[in-house]
Amino acid sequence: MFVHDNIMRNGIQTLDGITWWNDVFVNMTIHYRGGPLALKNVRFVNCRFEVVENQRGQQVLALAILRHQVLQIPVAESSTQPSPTAAILDRSLPLQGFKTK
Repeated sequence: MFVHDNIMRNGIQTLDGITWWNDVFVNMTIHYRGGPLALKNVRFVNCRFEVVENQRGQQVLALAILRHQVLQIPVAESSTQPSPTAAILDRSLPLQGFKTK
């Protein structure tokens, strides 16, 4: 599935299995369970994240926090699903350990 050029507000969205391009999520709860996805020029504003506790989940959080422009996660070789963890991102606040401009 390909989703592009949308602004989504005040809801819940699972990212897995979708290619997101030029989308903005505002005040959303974002779920990522470790499946394949592609994110290009996607922004998260004041979102809460529930992601798997593995490298893929960390990549999704890094994209949201560090504002990378592109993330591509291919289909997993194994289908293990670690338990989710939660994180809240508010870009109006400085993050400890991260430099902001």
